[in-house]
Amino acid sequence: MRRCLRVRIKGNCSEKLISALKIASEVVPELCFFFSDINSEYELVVGKEEPLKGASGLFDIPRKTAYVVELDGKYRLSRAILHEIGHMFGLSHCKNRNCVMNELSCLDDSYPELCHACRSTLREEIARSI
Repeated sequence: MRRCLRVRIKGNCSEKLISALKIASEVVPELCFFFSDINSEYELVVGKEEPLKGASGLFDIPRKTAYVVELDGKYRLSRAILHEIGHMFGLSHCKNRNCVMNELSCLDDSYPELCHACRSTLREEIARSI
């Protein structure tokens, strides 16, 4: 089973965003994304403005909404999306430098990866939420 997240875009939909969502779905195949005005339990909002000064992303716990800045670079946006989705499903920051749940993950522009522990926890939490 897959957990679907509604995507809202503040501004124009870019090929970079579509590519980032595709990569996020490849890294975590239990996720799917859809564009719609229909409300869903979980939501991802992507825009040009920082949700907090100096932050590339933010997760709003009561609203179950992840806010992400549309970052430059080949993989930075997909890393930011996966990082905030990780928080959405209860993951904390990870000490593994290569994991997208690392606090500085969005500074890296390499292909996004989750460490084994974070991947297992994320899969369990997605399954529990369905």
